[in-house]
Amino acid sequence: MPPTEVKELNQNTLMEEEKSRPALYNPSKISLFGFFFTPIAGAWLQHRNWLILKEPDRANESKDWLKLMFVIYAIVTLMKLTGLWPSWNWVTESINTADLTFLFVTWIFWFGTNSNLTNYIDRKQITFKKRSWVEPCFASAIVILAYNFALSLIASTLN
Repeated sequence: MPPTEVKELNQNTLMEEEKSRPALYNPSKISLFGFFFTPIAGAWLQHRNWLILKEPDRANESKDWLKLMFVIYAIVTLMKLTGLWPSWNWVTESINTADLTFLFVTWIFWFGTNSNLTNYIDRKQITFKKRSWVEPCFASAIVILAYNFALSLIASTLN
């Protein structure tokens, strides 16, 4: 085989391998993302990565975490809006901070165990294309701003 054919064959093989690699959000950065944009956003990205890897059971685990965190945030928000969680009391504020910190630490620990995505990718020796963080950062920022705006609007009508 002439050298030009071998070179073309190698380039074609590399191009096919590149196309077959899944595009994932960097799994080792998802926890950091969750720190800045809430664990809910991190669980959402984890869920999307598992779906791309065609692991529906693990995707459902991430979805369960997403639902749990959403419920906890919703309960704390409703308690604050209805006055059941008075913000003037340093004890309740400490409990609120401790609850959300516990939730975040638990989430980090859960994603840091051997069942997490990073270890799965290492064990399966999966090479992946890194997806851009622009879309999830932008979407998370919009959701956080909308949430805070709605919360402020509701709180002002209740007072």
